[in-house]
Amino acid sequence: PREKDTSLVEFEQPQLDIWSWHEDYLQPVQLLRKARDLKQTYTAYINTSLTEKFVQLGDLDVPTISVPNKRMADWALVGNDKAYRVQSQWDYSRYTDIYLVNVKTGERKLVQKKACYGAMSVSPNGEWVIVYDKFAQHWFQYSFATGEFKNLTENLGVAFHDEDHDVPSLAGPYGQVVWMKDNSSFLINDRFDYWQFDPKGTQSPKLFTEGYGRENNTRLTIEAVIEDPDSEYAPVGGVREIKPGEPVYFSTFHFRSKETGYVVKDVKKKRYSMTKLVEGPYTYKNLAYSKPGKGKKAMYVYARGNFEDGNNAYMTADNFNTQKQITDINPQQKDYNWGTVELVDWITKDGIISNGLLFKPEDFDSTKKYPVMIYFYEKNSETLYSPRTPAPSRSVINIPYFVSN
Repeated sequence: PREKDTSLVEFEQPQLDIWSWHEDYLQPVQLLRKARDLKQTYTAYINTSLTEKFVQLGDLDVPTISVPNKRMADWALVGNDKAYRVQSQWDYSRYTDIYLVNVKTGERKLVQKKACYGAMSVSPNGEWVIVYDKFAQHWFQYSFATGEFKNLTENLGVAFHDEDHDVPSLAGPYGQVVWMKDNSSFLINDRFDYWQFDPKGTQSPKLFTEGYGRENNTRLTIEAVIEDPDSEYAPVGGVREIKPGEPVYFSTFHFRSKETGYVVKDVKKKRYSMTKLVEGPYTYKNLAYSKPGKGKKAMYVYARGNFEDGNNAYMTADNFNTQKQITDINPQQKDYNWGTVELVDWITKDGIISNGLLFKPEDFDSTKKYPVMIYFYEKNSETLYSPRTPAPSRSVINIPYFVSN
């Protein structure tokens, strides 16, 4: 090798990367993954009662294989995208060949060619897999025992794909699968509501949320409620399992007003139904619940905020009839010329009603002229009641700064 030229700093020395059109990944991606690829590990199986039985399941094409926990099934579904990696350089949709892998022998069987899944969920007992097929725009159930794929949603009369999807790729689903921990059923949401499905097929699908979302033009999302007072953090990544017989909480978003809140379905009550706890011009999040005890009322603690007020912690002991503020996190905000925000509607050239947010300075005078900055990128109106922290950023407008100036 040539002697290194120490008179030039490193970034002034030429670097050579050789590109090839037929490689799986573009050269920048290869460089980005180089350190990880050199340390790649592979899923394997070993039977501890038969120590000589060691089976490597992963390989260069499918290094990681996710195996169901608990009563582990003998089989797992895996995707191999090798045949479509070059195509993925210009095709935003991600295709893969689905195989059934025998965990104990490593044997693979082709299940589906060129699949395009938007989500996949394995039942807690490892008997079933629920997948969203982007081609069909429906949810399917796969049985490890029979090898059968069953369309779950084709006859329900509502869409389960993102109807507002507007990029050149296949639309994904509205949400994820949520299982009952006893494997008795699972929930899948459409644009508004959640549906309940029986994996054994003995009961027909039914509206778990009783049509509350669609009737009220509201999106329902199962809320990960904090019930452990010693837990440092809220549940991460959304709810994947719920306990049968326990109340199910939903966060709400009203599509027209943009207001948020909470709804609960308490299945322990004889005549249970969807019950609204609260809804208002705020962003509610991090709901915690303390069950009633001897001499103690049930209590909710949560974060609440909007553009004008910022975030603070609140509590209620009377089902949100009264809400008590228990923190004052940003007292310094009162020293600044904060603004206000309002929702504005207009009709696009395509005849579609569109929404935007108009931010005004706190001392806005309608008789004066003000400079206006217009920022657009996909959808912003859903953040009408979101708190906004003044902070530098790379590509978005620092709204509190501009409003204040």
